[in-house]
This record gives sequence, C-alpha cells and structure tokens, in this order.
Amino acid sequence: MSNPHGRYTIEREEQTLFIRVIGAWNLEGYRDFSAAFMQEAMALREQPWGVIVDIREWELSTPEVEAQEDELQLWTLHNNQRWRAFVSDPSYIKALKIEEGAKPVEEGIESRFFSSHKDARQWFASLGLLSK
Repeated sequence: MSNPHGRYTIEREEQTLFIRVIGAWNLEGYRDFSAAFMQEAMALREQPWGVIVDIREWELSTPEVEAQEDELQLWTLHNNQRWRAFVSDPSYIKALKIEEGAKPVEEGIESRFFSSHKDARQWFASLGLLSK
C-alpha cells in the first residue's frame, strides 16, 4: 500500500458541500477523501443536497481511482444528492473525465460547469440550497 496522493478540503454550508481537490490522486488518497466526504454528506441526506467542487487545481487521477468512482457516485445518488457544480478552468480533459465519471448517476444528479464560485453559488441559491 502506498502513501495517499491528492489533497482536498470539504466544508458544509446549508444543504451544500464545498469541495476543493488538489494535485494528482492515487487510490489511497481517493479512499481517504471518500470516507471524509461520506461522513460530511450524512448530515445532509434527509433533504436533497448538492456539491460545489473546485477542480481548478486537480491534476487528474490514476486508473485505479476511476475504477472506484462509480461506488461513491451511486452512494451519493442513493443518499439524496441531486445537484453538483464544477468550478473549472477551460480544460477539455477534466470535463471529459468528470462526464465519464458521472455516467452512473446522470439521470439522477444534475451537473453543470462554471468558471467561478460566484456563478456556482448563484445556481445553488436559485435551487434553494444556499441563501443568497
């Protein structure tokens, strides 16, 4: 087992988790993140909730991580996540990776891409997940 690679922050506000992913991720780093994410999300699951994910500093993940992503995606859907916003630089590769990873839940979780946190927050406020 190797050391975890990839860093993250998770903050909760109303019915929203704010996540920032940083660096290149290996399976151990992803498992650490998944456990922390699920712990935070448990407090939100009684009502529909969403995630705003800042991926501007993300340097992608190993193939082993991609093979594990479906499990977390399905867990979020079964635990009432309905929306997610990605704050991203204009990276085709990142967008493609996100879209590929979202396939298991594309019918149940609406995803949008934004270039700023402000725009993502405005969308979530219009959904009633955040105060304006």
